[in-house]
Amino acid sequence: MSAVVRVAAAVILRADGAVLLAQRPPGKPYAGYWEFPGGKLEPGETPAHALARELVEELGIGVVRAAPWLVQEFVYPHAHVELNFFRVFAFEGEPVSHDGQAFAWQDPRAIDVAPLLPANTRVLAALKTNLGYSEIPLTLRTEPASREGRHFLLPISVTLPASALTFVPEGKVKRATADVSIGAMDDSGRVSDVVRQEAAFTIPLGVETTTLDFTTKLYTRKGNQRIVVNLRDRLSGKMGTAKADVRIE
Repeated sequence: MSAVVRVAAAVILRADGAVLLAQRPPGKPYAGYWEFPGGKLEPGETPAHALARELVEELGIGVVRAAPWLVQEFVYPHAHVELNFFRVFAFEGEPVSHDGQAFAWQDPRAIDVAPLLPANTRVLAALKTNLGYSEIPLTLRTEPASREGRHFLLPISVTLPASALTFVPEGKVKRATADVSIGAMDDSGRVSDVVRQEAAFTIPLGVETTTLDFTTKLYTRKGNQRIVVNLRDRLSGKMGTAKADVRIE
């Protein structure tokens, strides 16, 4: 039996919850099939190092924050592969095809590209379950935007239950940290002005706090905008999302 080929694959998460799929180019096995970006580990590489290298080489983006997720083995007629899937929560740059392959942002609940590579079935199923952006209930509020030069500054407030995060005692307080991504989507569905921040919460020990508030501001453009906020508890990996439609003028 042939040796197992180890692969790092990226589930890249956009601010609106979409994931990035890439189409395998001509000349490769399963050409024309859609898959999650990534590639084979080189000798001496860890999956995390391979992930970072492949995303730079394939899409020209740098990994800022990612976490191991699922590992799946699959036997193809041409190879036995071990897929190490990572969820990529934050990245630098905009994806650009360096290998000539097509790519598309897809709603994991309604993927409309085909055919899909068979080895991706488990991770696609997981994306449709409560492993997605439904574990933390969020409430999103916006205030009127103020104009600053060619852009507008939109105040944003996010409320969530304290019980949704994992707090760690530190002396007389307990702390929790979450990763927050905020983006604006225009009428054409184009996402821009994405902001990625760390949200840190501190609660005194013995004090029962029912809700937490996170406030920030987003530079955006004039017109109809859908504001999308994604929040991920850094310790548990639980995630939540909230959306609001606003008119900027």
